[in-house]
Amino acid sequence: MPRSLITDGEVHDTADFAENARRYFRMPGIVMAFYPGVQGKSAPCVDVQPAVHDVRFCNDPGVPAQPEGMTPLVEGQRYSEPWQVLHRIPVRYPSGGGLVIWWDLKPGDRVELEALDLDPSTFRATGQPSDPPLTRRNSGTHWTAVPGDTTDPGAVGPAGGAICVGTPGGVLVTVSPSAVNLGSSAPTDAVALASLVADELTKVATALATLSCPNTGTSTPVPVVAATAYGPPPILRGAVASKIVKAV
Repeated sequence: MPRSLITDGEVHDTADFAENARRYFRMPGIVMAFYPGVQGKSAPCVDVQPAVHDVRFCNDPGVPAQPEGMTPLVEGQRYSEPWQVLHRIPVRYPSGGGLVIWWDLKPGDRVELEALDLDPSTFRATGQPSDPPLTRRNSGTHWTAVPGDTTDPGAVGPAGGAICVGTPGGVLVTVSPSAVNLGSSAPTDAVALASLVADELTKVATALATLSCPNTGTSTPVPVVAATAYGPPPILRGAVASKIVKAV
């Protein structure tokens, strides 16, 4: 015989379930479009397709209606509600102390979507503490996109004890306790130091300036370069040094 009474506990459990179903905190997403930021004016943004569908359960047979050709839902049946694309979600890059690490995203990149507890729109516009224009909490409407891929197909290999920046299997900069490598994880050459290069070139120039060779028809050697008149050509550090890349 069916029950005619519903306990208070069941009412509270149902209400809690419904309330929790309206709260969103974090989910993975796939970038659909990227909009570069404007320095000091607007943050970089992405259009994101949430990658984990929402899940609901049918309370009334046949509700919601299914697309033509699909079997109608029955009571208690689980069904999927894919998210629509979320547009213009701000991207959060690592920053602090006046330093920022940032890069352009592209369609297909993965991000983690974080839903802020309260509406941050005024804070984002001013950078100052402020009241939220909307007071609903955890509504899944105030997202931030954090670049990063936690999927198996996007996994990278071991770093070999180093910090790696660049393209896995391609151009890399690696920093380990014993070395800084530019271009790949195992480059075959070393970066020259400007002062040492200048010293070596000065030695070569001095040797050329004092070099002498026999003169045809006379036994007196003739200098190739008159060192006493001109001296060795100057070797300037700036002529052999990079103005951007420096090493010790």
